[in-house]
Amino acid sequence: DDPYSDFMREGFKGEQISFGIQNAADYHGQNLAQYRSQTALGVDFDCVHAGETTHIEVMSPGTFSASDALCAVALCGAFGVTPAQAAATLAHTPVQGRFEVVEGLPGRIVDYSHNGLALTTALKTLRAYNPHRFLCVFGSVGGRTQVRRKELADASSAYADYTIITSDNPDNEPPEDVIRDIAAHMAPGAPYTCITDRREAIYAAVKMAEPGDIVLFAGKGHEDYQLINGKKLHFVEREIIKEACAEISK
Repeated sequence: DDPYSDFMREGFKGEQISFGIQNAADYHGQNLAQYRSQTALGVDFDCVHAGETTHIEVMSPGTFSASDALCAVALCGAFGVTPAQAAATLAHTPVQGRFEVVEGLPGRIVDYSHNGLALTTALKTLRAYNPHRFLCVFGSVGGRTQVRRKELADASSAYADYTIITSDNPDNEPPEDVIRDIAAHMAPGAPYTCITDRREAIYAAVKMAEPGDIVLFAGKGHEDYQLINGKKLHFVEREIIKEACAEISK
């Protein structure tokens, strides 16, 4: 589906296997639809290959997830794995920190999106699941990427119903300064609050969330630390979310 696909294929003389959704390919995805379960916000589709159709479910949402899955199926096919065999594994294989539904907590999503484009894509993709409300928790790294702070604020202002601005990896920059920069770029009228301590921000989001809401915890994803004053401190977001939900539900 990439506009440069023909150009790249013309320049390579070895074996070629194609995959695509918008255009015909050796592995062609069609009939895309989103689904929501206790363990995933995902996408399912049909993979047509060699005249056979295989239904595939992927535990992450969006057309790009279907495209990634098709790529995996096509690559596995080169090694003798059938689409049906690949589909059986894809159906229960999450990618840690990428649109990851926190175990047992549907609607609580951890994702690594930490720049403007990634956060915009994540928010727009999750919006398609029609949440009651959409909450977004995010920060930005310290010491660099000042431009990114505006992009993140623009994304959350446009697509979240409520934003909690917090710390990401502030490193040697005061986290309050990073948060202040982000907040300065929030759109007029966009509701938000600032909570410096990310653990406290997580607890606040969990407490605020109502049935049917989606809460996106963006920026940390698969990381198991926070970088503060040059030190990596243990921090696993999904563990804290589960801890917060357990305590608040008592």
